[in-house]
Amino acid sequence: MVKGCPVELSPTYNIDEAALVRTQLAEAGYRLARLLNALTAAVLATGRILQVAHVIQVLQPGSPRKTAMRTLVVACSLVVLASGMTFSVSVSLAVEPAEHLLPPLYHESATEGTVARYLLDPRGEVEGLLLTDGTQMHVTSHIASELIKVMKPGDRIRARGTRKRQAALFEPRVIQNLSTGTSFSTPLRLDLPIPDQENRLSMTDMKASGTLEVLLYDYMNETVRGMLLSDGTQVRFPPDATDALRRSLRVGQSLKADGYGTENEYGRAMEALRLGFEHGRLIPLDATVNSLDASDQAASPGPK
Repeated sequence: MVKGCPVELSPTYNIDEAALVRTQLAEAGYRLARLLNALTAAVLATGRILQVAHVIQVLQPGSPRKTAMRTLVVACSLVVLASGMTFSVSVSLAVEPAEHLLPPLYHESATEGTVARYLLDPRGEVEGLLLTDGTQMHVTSHIASELIKVMKPGDRIRARGTRKRQAALFEPRVIQNLSTGTSFSTPLRLDLPIPDQENRLSMTDMKASGTLEVLLYDYMNETVRGMLLSDGTQVRFPPDATDALRRSLRVGQSLKADGYGTENEYGRAMEALRLGFEHGRLIPLDATVNSLDASDQAASPGPK
């Protein structure tokens, strides 16, 4: 069974690239809104000044109405200008991004461990690394072919990146192979071309059974998406498997599954269609199954 905890090195402070982009966009939007508000106030002021000039022009020189009208128009213009400036400031404050809404500074950290195996999808494609302490590092299929050239099971590695809320998940930025001295950087998703679909391996019927050793997590929503059994099979749940079922599974349970998957030089992985306890019956996995215990009880005949 995979045991232990990750070694946490001294953290440094850095900004996540996506968070930095969101912050810059928020600041740019705020500054644009302030500029538009200032332009609005300038247009209002210009309009009022033109109105004053027009009124003064149409009045006859020396007319007793001239002085009174000029005073009235100037006073009204000042009131309108003051109202426009107040409105501009209020709107500017309203669109200013609140501090708690801005993306936080992420703490970059490091972890060190030994590669236990590659993480695989049911098609047999490498998705990342699983360390002996249970840490899971995912990479995209764009760079998996490069990863397997420099990282292999048994290698001692050190990675820098971000620890996610789910402690088992670590998003690597740079992975250093301490056994060989090579380093691997994880580029952005669009840095490399998408793999050719025709070169992907086909899946076949597959069965697996053993003790649940590691719960495998989705790197996007950080929920349980599968498990590693003691026979070496990585079992992936179907998309419609319920959250309740995912949460009901525990390390140490003896389980069996059948479905379809792939076995190759990198390991063995499958997507389960049916799942059950080792000495129980297999339960079809659909949106109605919330736990294997409840399914077994519901399926068993009651007393006669």
